[in-house]
Amino acid sequence: MKKDRLLKNPFLVRLLGLLMAFFFLSGFTAPEKPDYGIYDPNHYLTEEVVTQIRDLNEANSQKAEKLQIGVYIVDSLEGESIETVANETARAWKIGYSGDNFGSLIVVAVQDRKSRIETSNNTAIRITDYQTKQILAASRTDFKNGEYSKGILAIAKGLDNQFYKGTGTFSSDESSEIKRYSESISGKKSNRERSDSSSRRQKNDPIKDFFMFLTVIYFIGVIIAIIRGRGGGGGDSSDGGWWFSDSSDSGSSWSDSGSDSSSSWDGGGFDGGGSSDDW
Repeated sequence: MKKDRLLKNPFLVRLLGLLMAFFFLSGFTAPEKPDYGIYDPNHYLTEEVVTQIRDLNEANSQKAEKLQIGVYIVDSLEGESIETVANETARAWKIGYSGDNFGSLIVVAVQDRKSRIETSNNTAIRITDYQTKQILAASRTDFKNGEYSKGILAIAKGLDNQFYKGTGTFSSDESSEIKRYSESISGKKSNRERSDSSSRRQKNDPIKDFFMFLTVIYFIGVIIAIIRGRGGGGGDSSDGGWWFSDSSDSGSSWSDSGSDSSSSWDGGGFDGGGSSDDW
């Protein structure tokens, strides 16, 4: 009887669904990092834009704080969430320079009409999730018009400006788009605050609290296992992993000839920072 009562608990059902989803996570595998960290198998980007993004990264590699930007643009996400694709790719490519770990990945799925900026933990301190949302919104019109090169270059420059100058480069039309987005967010925030206030007045469910506690403990254990497995626990400590990297690579960059140096991509620390957008 008690077991049946537990199974009828809606929170418990959702929790079990969440755990099932966790165990059967996406089968997405990030492609190998392409030259200059720009993945464009369907050739949406012009050679000029590819060169500009490459030159932007190369210029940043000479600065005291080195921001590195990658690009991933495809036809479709094939049913995967853009958050999963962005995070897995950013980690696999190790976007950012060792020691600095200032990395960001621009993801665009043309047929799905989705875009995302994924920021490393260190970059998120300089470019907030709200600011990445603004930068994405500014390129929404370009994507609607099929001008993917223009939109992605604007995002790359927006990230660069925000990181180094604390400013964006938005036109009047783009500013209006951002203003509408800000007003929408404010309205949603007000509704959410009223909802949160109402929820706090409800009586706490002890079963819900108990299973929430178990969930937190479980995920902490998973995170510890991941850190030990990829952070050098028992393995070769020369591999940078997600959080740890070889400081001897911190000064490396692309050569003057334009060839891509794999050692220059050795950042890490991508825990889901950034934001997504639709157009």
